[in-house]
Amino acid sequence: MDSEILELSCGDGFATKYFYSQKAKRVIAVDYDRRVIDRARKVNSSDNIEYLCMDVKVNLPAGEFDNVIWDIVSPFSKYFTEEQISSIFARIKSKTKETGCFSGHTHTDERKSEDTRMFLLKSKSDLYRLLTPHFNNVCVFETVYEERHNLYFWASDGEIPFLHKQRLETAK
Repeated sequence: MDSEILELSCGDGFATKYFYSQKAKRVIAVDYDRRVIDRARKVNSSDNIEYLCMDVKVNLPAGEFDNVIWDIVSPFSKYFTEEQISSIFARIKSKTKETGCFSGHTHTDERKSEDTRMFLLKSKSDLYRLLTPHFNNVCVFETVYEERHNLYFWASDGEIPFLHKQRLETAK
């Protein structure tokens, strides 16, 4: 229980309190919406959790973390341009300890566009391509349902201990 976790887009803090804080020494959880941060502080507080109102496009909390978690309920491409995602991933890498891991999930963007300049996250290979410039070891996998196509990922410069080496490039 000595790990330090940074959770991005924490929402009301339910996962922060009931999943992450149970196994961590310290959790810093951020969201850009002041209302959900206020609610998280009210209903999901714990001695080892600090909730911060922060926009990930602008900055991240000080320090380095054993795990950075970003479970975003909508496709990354709905809120961020490809350049913004790359910049955020670079910042996340700078906040992840050498043996730490960046993990999370999103889902594919089902919007249609004829504009070839518009970034749409359509597949696990798209997410893999976004992560690999920043991390040496990347694993992206998916679950596909009629109503939603989920993408899950682990990214690290260190070993991803629960995966065999041959599975690290599952998105290719």
